Amino acid sequence: MKVALFLMATLASTSTLAAQCDINAEYLKADYKITNSHKAQQSNESLTLWRNDQQVAHQRQVITELWQHLANKQIRPIRYFNAQQRGIEYQPSEVRGVQNWSAKTSWWMHI
Repeated sequence: MKVALFLMATLASTSTLAAQCDINAEYLKADYKITNSHKAQQSNESLTLWRNDQQVAHQRQVITELWQHLANKQIRPIRYFNAQQRGIEYQPSEVRGVQNWSAKTSWWMHI
């Protein structure tokens, strides 16, 4: 399977972008177009990544996954079903594995 990611909004590193545009790096958005080519079939999907203060979201066509960084350093995930305009909120205790906030926000540093 060959997957190609194309950055639709040209962004430099967060620190460079903030210095050039004088923006607040805590509030960012990046749009991606994902092209999946497998044999003779090809599909396209859009992906929007958001960061707003203590929240990070990955918005796809069907589902948006949101993570909130709580004051007690825990992470609360919320899964929204876009077409149904409904969501499921999970308690931080329901999250399996290590809760690492920097892992949720680190993708911004690689754009």
